[in-house]
Amino acid sequence: MSKLDSIPKKDFLQAPEGYFDTLSHRINKRLEKPETKFFWFHQPAFKIAIASVVLAVFGWVWYLNNQVENADDAENLLAAIETEDLIAYLAEEENLENLLSEEEISNEDVQAIEAEVFEQTIDDSLLENYIEELDENTF
Repeated sequence: MSKLDSIPKKDFLQAPEGYFDTLSHRINKRLEKPETKFFWFHQPAFKIAIASVVLAVFGWVWYLNNQVENADDAENLLAAIETEDLIAYLAEEENLENLLSEEEISNEDVQAIEAEVFEQTIDDSLLENYIEELDENTF
């Protein structure tokens, strides 16, 4: 016999009565997840998608506003150029043929420009002022 056999055996831990009978039921109950409702708008992917759509809409509106402002600025800038300055620039431009050949003008565009130019009316007082200025500058 060994020394271990000579040590008295005592039951220090005892399970309550019926503990193992209900153990499997209690474990299964804990493992079951409570039934939760699925809210798709609480999902991170949905939140990211909504943020992306909002940013895209704001970006599109901003882009459209800047396009309109830039178009107005270009028209104002072009209107601010004096006719004499434009004529002087074109007269000094060596590659005028290349400059004009890059843009193709259709017959419809030419007709629209001619119609706009020929439909303009000059007030008599404006014409008289212009003639007086010419007389003063030529003498």
